[in-house]
Amino acid sequence: MVADRSVTSAALLPFFVYEDFSAILQGRHSRERGNPATFARERLKALDVRLRRSKAEPAFAGMTIGKYAVPDSRFPIPDSRFPIPRSHPQRPHPMRIGQGYDVHAFGDGDHVMLGGVRVPHDRGVLAHSDGDVVLHALCDAMLGALALGDIGQHFPPSDERWRGADSRTFLRHCNSLIGERGYRLGNADITVVCERPKVGPHALAMREAIAADLGVEVDAISVKATTSEQLGFTGRREGIAAMAVCLLLRA
Repeated sequence: MVADRSVTSAALLPFFVYEDFSAILQGRHSRERGNPATFARERLKALDVRLRRSKAEPAFAGMTIGKYAVPDSRFPIPDSRFPIPRSHPQRPHPMRIGQGYDVHAFGDGDHVMLGGVRVPHDRGVLAHSDGDVVLHALCDAMLGALALGDIGQHFPPSDERWRGADSRTFLRHCNSLIGERGYRLGNADITVVCERPKVGPHALAMREAIAADLGVEVDAISVKATTSEQLGFTGRREGIAAMAVCLLLRA
């Protein structure tokens, strides 16, 4: 069949086809009789899809433009001539992905908070809240997945209410926001970048704390660490950083 450049068959676009696909089996007998063209035509009819007739393919004689004709995929510009049927409104994305990053300089102190866990260290961090780079990066990833801004917009450092605040409060708030919008955390992967302190001995405790706050299984949370090979501010042990990626799923 000669391709018609003005329209594309909806048979190639599952988004428009919500009928029971068992209907296509109605053409099975035609195929068994050894007539593939007849089988193809009956299959399209079973899906209520009609094509523009082509003189080069007589097997499709009598088939005309159907109500599900759409613009050529080479030209994705919206065209009012080919509206999406009202009976099939656009559905929310089944998943969303976000990424986050946070960094804090070291300062006076005897510990750092990482993933909601107090980790002994010969330095603390300079921060308005408790400076938990793991949770801050994860919060930004969750907010970013739904285009809800960043943690600084929701908990500005200029607001004294958040001075010394437990970052698990921020994480629970972000989890509430995504829940209100019909999503839940699928999984999260977090990488801490520092020379010291050692993250490995505390990684499981961090995963458990994060999983508890988000209401997910521990195996949905990954926490790992790396160094920057003594390069940059983390390599000079001037601070600590974390990166996070998360997947949100429709609840």
